[in-house]
This record gives sequence, C-alpha cells and structure tokens, in this order.
Amino acid sequence: MSLASEVGDPSLIYRFMSLARHNSLWASRASFGRYGLGTILSSSSTSVDGYLTENPKLYPKLYRYRFDPNPNVRKSMNDIWSALVKDSQSILDKYFDNILQDLLKSILDREWRVREASCAAIADLIQGKEISRYAEHLEKIWGVAFKVMDDIKESVRVAALTLCRVLASIMVRIVDVDSGASQKDADVVLANLMPFLLGVQGLEAQAKEVQKFALDTLMKLIKNAGKTLKGYIPDLIEKLLGLLSTLEHQALNYLHLNASKYNLTEEKVYLLPSCHFITLTKTD
Repeated sequence: MSLASEVGDPSLIYRFMSLARHNSLWASRASFGRYGLGTILSSSSTSVDGYLTENPKLYPKLYRYRFDPNPNVRKSMNDIWSALVKDSQSILDKYFDNILQDLLKSILDREWRVREASCAAIADLIQGKEISRYAEHLEKIWGVAFKVMDDIKESVRVAALTLCRVLASIMVRIVDVDSGASQKDADVVLANLMPFLLGVQGLEAQAKEVQKFALDTLMKLIKNAGKTLKGYIPDLIEKLLGLLSTLEHQALNYLHLNASKYNLTEEKVYLLPSCHFITLTKTD
C-alpha cells in the first residue's frame, strides 16, 4: 500500500493483491523455486498490460524499498524487482536521473526508515558510475548526506556516515590524477566539492561530526589532488588558519597555558605528539 501511495496510483494496490493470493507459494522454498515470483507475475493481472514495467514512477520507489531497514521488506522488494526488471543495468542507466532525484527528496523524509533507506540506496546507485552522470547533483548529494548525518535517529546517522564514506572514497580516487584519473573529472569534483567543504555545510557546520568528517575528507583531497588543487590553496590556508583555535585539541590549549608546570616552553608544546600531551593532561 505504501508503494502504491508513493507512486500516486491507488490501482496498484489491487494489482499487487494478485501477488498476495500467492503468499502460500512464497512461504515454501520448494514452491518458490518451482513457480517463482516471475511466473506468478507473468500469470497475474499485474503484468498483463505491462503497467508496472512501463510506469517510470515505479522504479525510483521500488529501488528505494530494496534498501528498507526491515529485512522482510527488503527481501520482498528485491524479489519483485528481480521479477519485473529483467535487465537491471539497462533500467538503472535509463532511469538513473529519476531514481537519484527521487532519493534526494526522500532522504529528507519525515519517516526515519525512508531516510535510512535513501542513504543506502544512493550509496549503491552511484558506485561504479561515471562522475559525469551525477556531477550536477554532487553538491546536493553531499548537502543532504551531511544534514542526515546529524539525524535524531542513530541508525539513520550510521547510514548517512556510510554514504559519506562512499562519496569520499569516490572523490579521492577521482582527484588522484597521478594515478591515471581524468583531469577533467578531477576539476569537476573540486569545483563542486571545495566550496561545499569549506562552507557552512562543511567545516563551518554546527554539528561536530559533520565538521570532523568535512575536515577528514578535505585532508584526503589535499593529499591526493596534487597540482589540481593549486587554485584553491589561498582559500584553504585562510579557512584552516581561521579554524585553528576551534580544531585544536583541548589538551593542547591546556598545555599551552600550563607549559611551565611540565618544564615545557610554548614552542615545545606544539612539537609534542598528540599521544604525549593527552597523557600529560590525564595524569595531572
């Protein structure tokens, strides 16, 4: 019913009712193997007129339900997807933009399970795709991912963090031109990503988790981007210097003010490895 409601066609409820009549078949592994969901669909009114396979609104919703937090829902939706979509790769290529745009909306849905499923679905959708397929949406993807990373629901935050890690891994690989990556793709990534990471949604975000992840991602980009990053150096220096006091470990600030207690000078404090000054403050 939820799927039919989201697609915007109540008649789908009745079309799927024909599948419900075969629940007894689904419950048996032997029967499922013998009859299969594909056979059930091909003999039911659901697919007689080709409605489901021809309705473009169905694919984005069905794709997201394949990542629902409920394992039973995931299994059912994956079974339906496998039965309806004979060539999954071609369908994903054809409806990539529709699916991605729908996920970018549903990731901010009021229902936590929709947000969580959307995070996992986006991460799966973009992996292995050329950056040109979603370059125009890159800033939006990072924006909603960072926003959901501060979600009230823990499982949603975990899913959002996983999505961000997938994004970071893809971006770092693309900007590493020394490893054979395309200079054009690297320029596209940095043009979309750097203003975002340096702005209010990244380093200047209110949530500490988001700020930390933005900084970690930025450090990886700096390490791998090489000459591609040259045009961003002035902004990077200004931003990182401005955030120095807020990004420093509190223990370092403490030692800076109490250096004489440990027979240190202020200059030596900044030369200490982090493990040393944390140990010193713990034993104080």
